[in-house]
Amino acid sequence: MSARVLVIDDEPSVGLLLRLVFDTLDVEVTATTSAWEGLWYLKQTEFDAVFLDASLPDMPDDEVIDRARAIRPAVPIVVMTAEPEHRTRQRARADVVLHKPFRLARLEESLRTACGRVEAEAAHH
Repeated sequence: MSARVLVIDDEPSVGLLLRLVFDTLDVEVTATTSAWEGLWYLKQTEFDAVFLDASLPDMPDDEVIDRARAIRPAVPIVVMTAEPEHRTRQRARADVVLHKPFRLARLEESLRTACGRVEAEAAHH
């Protein structure tokens, strides 16, 4: 799988972890700790998916999703959260919700699910 992923998480270790995991899948990772910087990257580059932390200090996740959709409406968004599942229903605008701590297999599955939805939608248009 050759793809480009944007990771927006205020914990630098999460971006590093995703870079290490996705590197084995031939996925290029751009990581940032700031919502604003992540949105700037999104304006500059086409990504196959965005992995977004649900609790960034500089912008609420729903606002990041709205702004990301305004920039690139079709990009799939994976929201990463430590919240219990019953509280994540509000994140319905995300394409995939990934619960922390996550298993490595779940990371790959989330990427394939997010990218697969975009490919399926493109095939129907």
